[in-house]
Amino acid sequence: MFTSEDLLKAMGLKLGDKIDFNGGVGKIYFDDVFGLSVMHRNQIFRIEALIGVDYTIIQPKPTLTEDEKVILRNVPKEYKYICRNIDVLQMFEFEPIKYATHWEYSSGKSSYMHCFNHLFQFIKWEDEPYSIEELLKE
Repeated sequence: MFTSEDLLKAMGLKLGDKIDFNGGVGKIYFDDVFGLSVMHRNQIFRIEALIGVDYTIIQPKPTLTEDEKVILRNVPKEYKYICRNIDVLQMFEFEPIKYATHWEYSSGKSSYMHCFNHLFQFIKWEDEPYSIEELLKE
């Protein structure tokens, strides 16, 4: 039998995640009475209430170091996205497509960022590409 924890894991969620569903934002937390729950518009729902509901996990905006900000402010303006291939950072002019072993562009330019591979540690292979413009918003 599935537990609430199993369900949460199967749904790709974890405690503290914020999710957008039914026209509002909810937060996954542990309630002493209901167990794993979602607080949504001042109402508590058991985690099972999300079964069959379309939701989007709201990713917290990463905090850039000062060095990372300087780098992104100074890349050529045609580059709009940054992501990490399995072993290297890469920038793209247009949003790239993920293949089994790498990110690829359908059109436009791309540039590897080997010399900055030790930075931007929040960017993981598993992540979707980040918009450089969004990362730089204060």
